[in-house]
Amino acid sequence: MKTRDSKQEMGRAGSSRLFWLVFTVLTFSNFLLSFGPFSTGVKLWILLGGVFFPVFLWANSKRTSSLEVVFQDPKESSAIPFGVWFLLLGAAFLSRFWNIDHLFLWPSGDEGLKGAAAIELSQKWDWRFFYTVGQNPPAFIWLCSFFFKFLKPALFDLWAPAALVSFLAFLLGWLTARKVFSNFFSLIFVFLLGFSYWPLYLGHRCLPAVSVPLGEMLLLFSLVHFLKSKGNRKSFWALVSGVCLGLLSFTYVSWPVVGLWGAGVFLYMVFLTRGPRRIWVFLFGVGAFTALLPFLLAVFREGYGQHISALTPWSGWFRDRNLFANSFLYLDSLFWNLSGFAPGDALSKGGFLNPFLCSFFLLGTVEMIRSREKAWVRWLAGAFLLFLIPGFVSLNVQTFRVVQLLPPLLLITTLGFKPLWDFTRGRQRWIILAGILLGSTLLDTGRLTLPYQEISTHPERFLGTGKSLARYRAFKVLTELKEKLGPGIVLGEWDIPADRTIEVATYFFNAACHPSLDPTLASWLAVVTDNHYTPFLEKRFPGVQWWDLDSDFSRDGNRALGIIQVNPSNRGTVLKWASADRAFRDMNWAIDHVYERDCLEVADRKIRENYPLIKGDPFLESCFWEKAAYFYYYIGGHFPEHLHATELAVSKGYPASHLYKKLAELRGLAGKKDLAQAALKKEGESERLFPWRR
Repeated sequence: MKTRDSKQEMGRAGSSRLFWLVFTVLTFSNFLLSFGPFSTGVKLWILLGGVFFPVFLWANSKRTSSLEVVFQDPKESSAIPFGVWFLLLGAAFLSRFWNIDHLFLWPSGDEGLKGAAAIELSQKWDWRFFYTVGQNPPAFIWLCSFFFKFLKPALFDLWAPAALVSFLAFLLGWLTARKVFSNFFSLIFVFLLGFSYWPLYLGHRCLPAVSVPLGEMLLLFSLVHFLKSKGNRKSFWALVSGVCLGLLSFTYVSWPVVGLWGAGVFLYMVFLTRGPRRIWVFLFGVGAFTALLPFLLAVFREGYGQHISALTPWSGWFRDRNLFANSFLYLDSLFWNLSGFAPGDALSKGGFLNPFLCSFFLLGTVEMIRSREKAWVRWLAGAFLLFLIPGFVSLNVQTFRVVQLLPPLLLITTLGFKPLWDFTRGRQRWIILAGILLGSTLLDTGRLTLPYQEISTHPERFLGTGKSLARYRAFKVLTELKEKLGPGIVLGEWDIPADRTIEVATYFFNAACHPSLDPTLASWLAVVTDNHYTPFLEKRFPGVQWWDLDSDFSRDGNRALGIIQVNPSNRGTVLKWASADRAFRDMNWAIDHVYERDCLEVADRKIRENYPLIKGDPFLESCFWEKAAYFYYYIGGHFPEHLHATELAVSKGYPASHLYKKLAELRGLAGKKDLAQAALKKEGESERLFPWRR
């Protein structure tokens, strides 16, 4: 008997040494792959020798494994004190709301579009279901509109809804995990949901995709309660589960894969349970259909699917792209980001799982393979693969299309802590766990905040996020001006393209946009414009002050901020420009909604209605027709209108060199070689007569 026990102990000690060896090699290799300055060939060797081989070695070790310890055990005596949970809840809330309107400095272009839509909705509710060019469902936009209506400043209104949604997902994850997992593993899952890179990243983004994990957690919460409840309560939770599935249609375009998986899990649970199965399925169906009805009606009323179709392999802009390569980039962004491709505006170094968590994910995958006969393991693996499909079938890379991967990704990572449970005991177990989780959090926090530090000396890190450094610089000047002189008139989205961020960020002190501010009382006007227009505006407004916004990082350096002090001699022009801002907002709306059924008709009508606002002013004419030309280009299939609008920008507005350059290109495409040469000649003359470089 002693011999058998000693052999078991020796076997356990050998497995423990092997685990720590594998974990150490994996983590070190993950660090090299994520942050090392190596060539592709070297990274492939590290991947083979430092990742695949250790995983293969661990998977083939002589060790029996059972994942039952992951789940709740009625005999489990040690409970995690509520004080610990309270501290985690407080830390999760603080990590999402602390310094929220300054921490990440500036929104991305996509966030600007969503913020502009929320502002419009806060002024006039319209019950629209799909928003912007991405045809995004409404829940998140509706939430943002309430923030803009009742709270300020604008950057808080932009990011606080995401923080709230992320915290609610964390709260539901905590309630669900405690219902399912043991104390040890529920703590790990909740911690990862609260403080790892991807959840924190989503908690600071004004994008509808951030609501998907909350919808998933709500669906999981209801399914778990359906599984564990009895009697009439089971019928109640069947109905609630259906409603939660249907409400996913309010979140983001990738919701159908989550709904399909949720419906499959529910039907599987029903199949395994004795009782009134038909009633449960009926109630689930009624709940799902009722919650889906607004989406279905909106599809009929507003039209849907054009944006999705445009990004698929079988149609759209990216027909010639390599589908397999982009599928690899989606997977790569989760773990190491070997390609160096920055997904969305995430940090370009490393994947969404840091090197520690990547190791535990790989170990969790091994645990699942060893327990592959279990149904829940198959459903979890199925979720991971199914949730990748929206990314795999799109021919460019945007990681928000696979945001639904977050819960299964963290669940599999949590399973990877199983060997740590097996090979540690008592106090040692908790000390090691605390050290790993703390190190992981510090690493992820650093990666999350690094791009926004020391941007004056390292602008390339900020630019790597895809955000507009030029507009952020303009905003810094405008906020200082507002503190000195009060609200003014900000014309921040007249340039090409307009990402709407200036319009959103200055909303509460911009008399051209905010309905409660009077433009006639403004003492200053600010305009963000193309540098090519500055020579003309300097002659027109001798006292104008200019701030160069991007010449230090852009070869063309084509954006500038102009500040005009309002006086009796220019007040009429200033008020005309403030009124004309509506025409530019309407044109920006058309650009943001090119997939609306009647977008072209509405845009053409608005151009005719708004033209009197800009007629006769050369600066307004140039900017307006330049933006109209961009709209006709963006909507596609309207080359004659594109060309005509560009001709109007030159003939009715300022003879700026960049307009002649565009005109020459378009005339060349139209086969009008002589006219194209004439435009090129005019471009050269404009460069000599109106030099704009500083």
